[in-house]
Amino acid sequence: MNRTIQKIFAWTLIFLFLIIAPAIVLYSMGYRLSKDNTDGSILTSTGGIRINTRIPYEIAINDKFESKSPLLKVGLAPQDLDVVLSLSGYQSWAKKISIKPSLVQLISEVTLFPEKPNLEKFTDLSLARDISRVPDASSLLYTSYTPQESGLWLLNLDTKLRKRITDSVALGGTDNQDYSDFVWDAAGTTLAFKTSINNVFQYFVVINVDTNPIIFNFTSLIPIADVIANPVKVVSLDTDRLFFTQAGALYEIKQQFSNRSEPLVGDMDQYSFISNTIYYTSSKDISKNLIRIYNIDTKQNTVINTPDMSISKLFVSPSQGHIILLDDNQQAWLKSLGLKTPEFNQISELKIKDIQFSLDSKKALLKGENTISKLYLDTIEGYKSRLEGDFDTLYTSNETITKSEFWEPNSEYIIFVENNILKAVESDTRGNINSYTLLDNAKNFISIRIGNDARTLISNPEDEIQYFQFPIRTPLINFNNN
Repeated sequence: MNRTIQKIFAWTLIFLFLIIAPAIVLYSMGYRLSKDNTDGSILTSTGGIRINTRIPYEIAINDKFESKSPLLKVGLAPQDLDVVLSLSGYQSWAKKISIKPSLVQLISEVTLFPEKPNLEKFTDLSLARDISRVPDASSLLYTSYTPQESGLWLLNLDTKLRKRITDSVALGGTDNQDYSDFVWDAAGTTLAFKTSINNVFQYFVVINVDTNPIIFNFTSLIPIADVIANPVKVVSLDTDRLFFTQAGALYEIKQQFSNRSEPLVGDMDQYSFISNTIYYTSSKDISKNLIRIYNIDTKQNTVINTPDMSISKLFVSPSQGHIILLDDNQQAWLKSLGLKTPEFNQISELKIKDIQFSLDSKKALLKGENTISKLYLDTIEGYKSRLEGDFDTLYTSNETITKSEFWEPNSEYIIFVENNILKAVESDTRGNINSYTLLDNAKNFISIRIGNDARTLISNPEDEIQYFQFPIRTPLINFNNN
């Protein structure tokens, strides 16, 4: 081969490289050739969709069955896709997903709820009231009015065995004794509660709840006897000490719940107690536009300035990363906590009654009388990028929503009771927001996760406790081939 042919060959390779390499790069970046309105060819940036649910739901896109989850489709021109996830016996999930250039839409945190949940009753359990969650997720607390069995009980949800915590009659009460104001320690072995005996409120602590319950009555340690005019509220509990508030003061009881401290903090108005730190407004402050912070262990005091408003409620996330205020008009205000953080910002115009934080402190559930909203406290990656302070209203109703909370197995859903109907609503705000009707005739509920099952317990107006459960997670890969 002479030098002229070599040069031609080399320049040909270089020319092909200059054409092919950019094409490969553009293709890898999601660009494709497509027709324009004049049947000409144009270079278009494409997107994709990834469906990666833990349960292999059937996937239909634009009314055409694709496969079972997981599924990845890339190189899609920008368009709207009607996506439906389904499974026999379950309510479908349907949403219009907009494919956008250079973006893969993710669908992952999807749970399909049963069409007709199969309710089961607990054996040897007839009537029960005031069901509530226990830190030990495998148990629940309930009150029994049944003669010879009246009192507080723990019910193990796996074994269905019961353990009596208190005997109402032995405590000095009656078979129809009411209990309230339950506070647990983090381990679920110590419980504080209130009850009225002979028309006098009594305050108790029970240790070794899960083994050999021992009851302490700390009513005599309450500094002001008139607890009707000066209510007592237990705000934190450990196995060997308890913190409570009364008449704007914070107290500590320790030494086997037999010794009370002098006021640790006084003149409190609104407050929130988190991890031995109390955030509060003081009735003695001339300026009402600040929040005081006092750490019980370090004795350190700090303050936070607030907007010019009257604070009706104060909430602090479990991680102490954010603080939310409600003013007298039920408007919510958010601030992140730290050395250099922005000032308080109003979240929305909605009237908010109460707030609940998710376990990871990254989200907050804002509860209105007939609205359910979600506030993001951190950057959330997944179905939709969300930033700190982003806010979505998920559900509105003409009826009163009597109870709502994060669905325990998956905080991407909110479960609630509306007009004695148990419902759930998702947090995915792309297009329509899916909501589901689960059960009629529900008064109260608890949702928990046990292993690979979601178990929801409900009590009806007849005070019967029933439950339904269904799998919420299965491995993508089964390593057991036996």
